[in-house]
Parts: sequence; structure tokens; C-alpha cells
Amino acid sequence: MYLIFEVCNVGYSGNILEAGSVIVKLESGNVLITSCYRPQRVNESNNNLNQDEWIDFLDSNLNFDAKYFLIAGDLNAHHPLWGSNTDYPNGNIIVDNLDFDKVVILNDKSLTHFTLNYSGYSESCIDLTFCSPELFAKYNWQVLDDSWNSDHYPISIEFNMKPLYIHRVNYRYNLKKLNWDIFLNKLTYNQSYFNSIAFSNQDVISRYTVFIEFLNEAILDSLPQKQKRHNDSKVSLNVNNGKNKSKCIWWNDSCNKVVRCRKAALKSIKCSFTMQRFIEVKRLDAFSTKTLRDEKQKSFISFCESVNPKTKFQDFCRTTTIYNNSFKEPCDISGNSKTEQHMCSSIQELSSPKKISTNALNNLENLNDSDNKCEEFDLLNSPFSFDELQCVLNNVKAKSGPGLDKISYEIIINLPEFYQRVLLDIYNDIYECQHFPQDWSDYLVIFIPKGNSCKVRPISLASNILKIMPFS
Repeated sequence: MYLIFEVCNVGYSGNILEAGSVIVKLESGNVLITSCYRPQRVNESNNNLNQDEWIDFLDSNLNFDAKYFLIAGDLNAHHPLWGSNTDYPNGNIIVDNLDFDKVVILNDKSLTHFTLNYSGYSESCIDLTFCSPELFAKYNWQVLDDSWNSDHYPISIEFNMKPLYIHRVNYRYNLKKLNWDIFLNKLTYNQSYFNSIAFSNQDVISRYTVFIEFLNEAILDSLPQKQKRHNDSKVSLNVNNGKNKSKCIWWNDSCNKVVRCRKAALKSIKCSFTMQRFIEVKRLDAFSTKTLRDEKQKSFISFCESVNPKTKFQDFCRTTTIYNNSFKEPCDISGNSKTEQHMCSSIQELSSPKKISTNALNNLENLNDSDNKCEEFDLLNSPFSFDELQCVLNNVKAKSGPGLDKISYEIIINLPEFYQRVLLDIYNDIYECQHFPQDWSDYLVIFIPKGNSCKVRPISLASNILKIMPFS
């Protein structure tokens, strides 16, 4: 599933603050998330915040068309309200022009920044977070303890609100994990029912429905139990908080050891600054960086040596992406909200009634007239034979995608002969009574992105059981 967001322009036109905003869709309303930064330019005297610019920045966020807002960033501003020891002009401007009925500060006076040089060690709080009063009780704001060789500590922000997603439909079973022994045993155990009078006395549509439901149940029972899904009602804006780490395939005990030593050295210098401890911190910073780089390089070389002609291309690309520390970019700089809109417009276009041309109607009438002429051809009216069904199954592409019923060609091909004959009887009865299952008129539509744009191309997948019948 993909979080629905859209990059937006809140209308702020100042020169001091650098800011960017996105809209994230929640079930209870949209939230505007703005990241901002006030750079420290030593050579410029007019780099301080002024009252008009800060008010303009706040108003552009508060008055934007969104139910909630969240503002976070490095403002390089000091004030005792959020944990600094002293107050400076930038911090005073921020505090004096805050409407506390509309804006809440999430900072809990935890220190977010440190300075370490030859003159000593000092900490400050210059990374600020503001939010809507309605969201204050739903946020969990905390400063993490590992700076990862930065002079800022990462900040984890979580809020317990349910977001809207573009859901990724799991439209097919992973048959690589299917236990075929369990699957075939379940089919054998229930064979007596499909050979009973109770089953054969049902109408053809009921028999077809029971057959499909039974196959799906047998497949699910033969697959390994899925792990419980994580709670998707919590949106997390965190960095390396240890809870949601992505899989790091090259991390080992040596990496853990150097990181522990680096953190311990930094904690010791917080307690008492000495030149010896300062040198030790710098040495361990450089040593940990080198160790992590070397361990990653060794692991990558080992992976390259393990590649052989049997290595799957998808696995190779996935692994190299992890080593490259790359992330999937959104399809368009404006976010994926436009992709959702293109999907909706494609659905409307597919669902709109199409006018049948006059030539098509005439062809249908001619086809109905020719039905009477074809009665003399017994070959066309004869029931489907088992040999014809086997001929079709031997020529289909087993890896083709299934429809909404999730029954793939691979499942049908591997059915025991008894169940294939049950399916054949259903085909013949459907052809005889001219009554088709409603499921055959429902198609699975998958939207595939077009290149780097946010437009999509719909692909329709019919039931594989339906596609077998015309060729039998």
C-alpha cells in the first residue's frame, strides 16, 4: 500500500526560511506537513528572522486548505520555552508571535543539537516542532540517542491517526510457498463430496461456486500462515528509531561494537570534557565510519562472488538496491495524489456505457440467424471432451495472471484427473443451459504507471477458468 500525499505550495514567499510542504490524506481530514530550515550565514547580517516574515510563514500554514498542520525544522532559534538556557532575538520573535490557541509546541525541552570542538562541549535545542491543538494529544515526540555522526539528534514523530492508502491488491497466490502434498491430500479427502448426489443435484452455477470456493480454501490451507499485519493506524515520521529499521543485510557484530563504542565516548564527554576525551571521540567517529564502510564493502564483494547464472534478476536488483541505500522516488514531484485521480478517471471511463455501432448489431443478428444453419454440424454442438481440455491445458501459459477468483492455470493444470473431469462437466452444463456465472463478467483491473509520469494504463484480467472454456 502507498500513502497518498501531494507536494503543495502554501504561498510563503520569504527569503530567510527555506520550506517545503506536502499534504497527507487521513481518514479524519488532510494534514499539512511543512519542513523548514533557517540557515546560519555568518557573513550575512540580515539572516535573522523578522516579525513580518515569521507571521507570514505561520499564516500561510494555518490558513492553508487542510484540517491539521505540522511544522518541523531547524530554526536555529534559542528560547527557554523549548529547553534552551538563554533566549536570543530569533527565539523571542517566534514566541512573541505565536497564537497558543492555534499553535502548540511539541518540544519537551529535550536537547536536539550539540557542539563539540576544542573549546568544549555544549548542547542546545534549536530543532522545533509545532502542530495543531487538535493533534497535540495524538502525537508522540521524542529525541533519539544516536546522532549517527551528525551534530543533530534524529527526532521521531508519531501520531495515532489512520491514513488513507492506495492499497496494493494481492490478486494472486504465491504458489512457490504452496505445500502441494497438503493441497493434494485435501483434494483427495473431499473427493467423495464432489462424487455425491448432493453435489450433482445442484444447478450448474451453484456447483461452479462451490468448486471455486473449495479450491481457494484448499490453497489457503496449504500456504504458510501469514504473520499478523502491523497496525496501519499509526503514521510514523522517524529516522533510525530502531523500531522500523529497513533490513540491512551487511550489518554484523563488528558494526554493533563500533557504534556502541562511539555512543559511549560521546556520553562520557557530556559528563566531563577533557582534551583526551575529545580526541577519543573524534578518533572513534572516524574509526566507526571506516569500519561501517569496510564491512559494507566486504559484504558486497561476497554477494558479487555468489552471483551465478542461476541467480534471479529480480533478487539481484533488489539486493544491489539495498547496498546502494537508494529509495523509490515518487512517480512525480507532485506526489501520488495525481496517480489516484488518473486511476479514478480510468475507472469511470471503463465503467461508462459504450454505444454499440449499427454494424455490430447487424453482425449479432446475422450470428443469431446462422445458429439455425449450424444445427446440422454435430461436431460444433457436441460436448467438450477430456482430450480437448487436456490439449488446452498443455498449451496455456502457466504463469499468466489469474482473475478475481485467484485460480491460476498452474492450479488447474496440477489438479487430479477427477477434479479436472468435475470442471469439464461444469463446462458442458454451462454450454448446454447457456447460463454463465456472474463472476465471469467481473474483471480484475490493474493500473500500471506510464514511465515517469503519474498517468496509468489499465490492464484487465479475466478468470482463467473462463478463458479455458472457449478453447476446449
